[in-house]
Amino acid sequence: MKIIITESQYKILKESISDDQDFIEYIKDVEGKVIDKKTKLHKAYKDSVGVVTIGYGHSEKRDPNVKMGMKIPETKAISYLKDDLKTDESKVKNYVAEKFPGYTLNDEQIQILVDYNYNVGLSKFPKFVKAVVTKDWETAKKEYKRYAGGKELTDRNTKFFNKFLANKGKKTNTTPELKYETDELCFTYLEFELNALTQSTTHKVHQFPPSDPVNYRLEVGPYPPPKREGRYLVFFRNGNIKWYNGNEFSSYVGKWGYNTENDDWKIVGKKGKISLSKALNQPYDNFA
Repeated sequence: MKIIITESQYKILKESISDDQDFIEYIKDVEGKVIDKKTKLHKAYKDSVGVVTIGYGHSEKRDPNVKMGMKIPETKAISYLKDDLKTDESKVKNYVAEKFPGYTLNDEQIQILVDYNYNVGLSKFPKFVKAVVTKDWETAKKEYKRYAGGKELTDRNTKFFNKFLANKGKKTNTTPELKYETDELCFTYLEFELNALTQSTTHKVHQFPPSDPVNYRLEVGPYPPPKREGRYLVFFRNGNIKWYNGNEFSSYVGKWGYNTENDDWKIVGKKGKISLSKALNQPYDNFA
């Protein structure tokens, strides 16, 4: 059975940082985990302040069902993590809207504040939050180190500082980064390029749904389709790339964009930036 979603529905894919695989991997890394040696399942444990926790920071403070003796598989741990990140993202946006009306946050600012809230909470350190919201990075760095005790940073502190704050506010002489677009014209160019790359292959480019010539997405896969309608690399109009296995879309979200001035494609998969042809030739390795 084919899954059909509208453009307004798949725009949601880019609205939550819980779909940002790099950020998820970062949180997994800094939160850590406790695995039962026999069952290989995540098991509940008490964190450094005695809070019962399981998976990647999913604690009894968030979920009263978390108890000692509880065990869950990795898929459940990831599900908890994504739900927790969505909750914290909403808290961050609401907090900023209330305390700093008129300011908008980019994705990186949201990640900084979500990570901070996930760890210690925003309300305890208003100077740090204000500095991030107003992009006063020097104050943000000072306030962050003050929170860390002004001493040598812990492992989590160091990873946070290096990922988000270390180079903030520094002036560089580097060449401005190329701007990659995903507008309607670029999406049309993408369709031309995909048709050219699949011209001599058994794969074809499908506009889906064909009944909607304005809001369609591009699916690249075998033609004619197999019986179970499966295995397509799907390019969405909002710049996302996902792998469709015949029943569901992959949890990983790749990215595409096009720079018209330099005639340059930016295709990002699990292993970083790759060529468009490699994306088509090795879709499962890069997007599943």
